[in-house]
Amino acid sequence: MDATQIGQALQLALVSSGRIQAEIDVLALHAAGTVEGDRIEARGVRRIFGGAARHHIYTPAIKGNTGHLLGASGPLTLAVMLEAMHRGKIPPTMNLDEEDEEVDLDGNAKGVRDDHVLVCIVNATGASHNAALTLAHPKAMRSFDPPQANEVMPIPSDHP
Repeated sequence: MDATQIGQALQLALVSSGRIQAEIDVLALHAAGTVEGDRIEARGVRRIFGGAARHHIYTPAIKGNTGHLLGASGPLTLAVMLEAMHRGKIPPTMNLDEEDEEVDLDGNAKGVRDDHVLVCIVNATGASHNAALTLAHPKAMRSFDPPQANEVMPIPSDHP
């Protein structure tokens, strides 16, 4: 797992859905709770959403509620986020007692928040893969012709 791969997966999720960063309400993180892993994921998020991501999107992680379910973590997060969209609730990151300054994302540690979730990205990271999927509430749906694979621009390797 590295920040460039995470950034590329997030960028691809945006591009293939026809969305821009400002449209994302929630980015559900992989966030396994390891210091280095969470910092790497945060760097990948900032590559795409910028240094002020904390102030623009919620970034909860559900592993604090469930523990690490390995290959089931991504699908469960997807189901949780679909329910969050349906109910208008942002899930919290449980057991986040002390925020890491280097992560600097809004993990929503204070509990469930009432808010509309119209567009969400679920990030799923593993030892040898990273996948991100964009979800849109029916109220946020619009027609869109996704780009072809050769139209997706890679993130420069020297980008912070």
